[in-house]
Amino acid sequence: MVVFPHAKLNLGLHVTGRYNRDQSEATGCTTTDAPPEAGHEQHMRKAGYHEIESIMIPLGVKDILEVVPASNQPTTLRVSGLQIPANGKINLCLQAYELLRQEVKTKNIPVNNPWTGYPETSLPNVRIFLHKIIPAGSGLGGGSSNAGFTLMLLNKMFDLGMSVQHLDNLCKKLGSDCPFFLYDQPMLATGRGEILQPLQLPQLKKYTALVIAPPIHVSTKTAYSLVKPKPAGKNLWEISKQNVETWQQDLVNDLEEPVFRLYPEIRQIKEKLLASGAVCASMSGSGSALYGLFRTAPPEKDLQILFPGYRIDKVKTDVFQKSLFLCPSAVPLHQ
Repeated sequence: MVVFPHAKLNLGLHVTGRYNRDQSEATGCTTTDAPPEAGHEQHMRKAGYHEIESIMIPLGVKDILEVVPASNQPTTLRVSGLQIPANGKINLCLQAYELLRQEVKTKNIPVNNPWTGYPETSLPNVRIFLHKIIPAGSGLGGGSSNAGFTLMLLNKMFDLGMSVQHLDNLCKKLGSDCPFFLYDQPMLATGRGEILQPLQLPQLKKYTALVIAPPIHVSTKTAYSLVKPKPAGKNLWEISKQNVETWQQDLVNDLEEPVFRLYPEIRQIKEKLLASGAVCASMSGSGSALYGLFRTAPPEKDLQILFPGYRIDKVKTDVFQKSLFLCPSAVPLHQ
C-alpha cells in the first residue's frame, strides 16, 4: 500500500512559554468551532519544550511512503529522493512502527495479516520505502507527517481498528506537530502544538501559496533557543476570521527574526515575495521555507529569475481529501 504524507504551513506562530520542568497539562483535539477551552485529557509536558500558538494548514507537497511484507527479514527502511541529514536519531517511520508494535503487544490488539490471510498476535515485520520530496529542516513538517502517515497506513493495513483519538495519543509520543497530520483540515495548534482546534478558512480558496525552500537546514532547537517567550500579541482565532489582506500585518511568526539574523538570505526571500505581489508572506515554522499567498502568482520564468537554485512549489490552498492518500494500486517504490 502506498500513501502520500503531505506537508504543512504555519500561518503565524507565537512562542508563549517554556516548560522548565516536567509538568502535567491538558491536551486533546476537539471537533467544534468554539475557541479552545481547558479540560482536555491529561498529558505530560516535558522540560525544554516550548508552548506555542499557531494556525497550521495542510499543504499539497507530498512524500511517497510504501509498506510491503518483510517475510522472515527484520523491519527495514529505505529512503530515496531528497537527503535526510544524519542526526544520530532513528527515523520517525521506524519509531512509529516500533511504537505501534509495542501498543499492539501491550494491549493485545488483534492483527489481521493481509498477506497470509490469518490473524496474528503481533505486528508483522515490514519493509518501509520512503521517497522524500518535502525538504528536511524547512519547517514544512515532513518528518512528523511521515510518522503520522506510517501509523495510519499500518492501522489500515493490519485492520487494527484504532480510532483517530487512539492514533492521536500515539502521535503525541512521536512529535509535537505529529497529531496534526491525522486531520485533513486547518487547525489552531496550542500547547506544544499537539492541542488542536479545527478552523474554517474559506477565504484561502482564492489564493495560491508559493513556497520557496532555500538549501538551508534550520535547526528547530536552535531557532527556539533564540526566542524569549511572551504573551501572544493578537488572538489567532480572531485573525483566522479576517480577510487574508490583513494577515501580513496581524500574523506574526516569533521565530522569524532570530532565524533571519542567522540567515539573512531567508529574510531576502520574504522581501522578494512581498515585492512580487504576495498579500502575505512569512516563514513556516522554524524555517527555512517561506510562503507567499498570491491572488495571481508570478509567471514561472520570473520565479526562476527571482529565486535561482531554490526549491519552488506553487500550490492551491484548497483543503484536500485524505481519501486521495490511500492508494493500494499506486506504482510501488520497491520495484
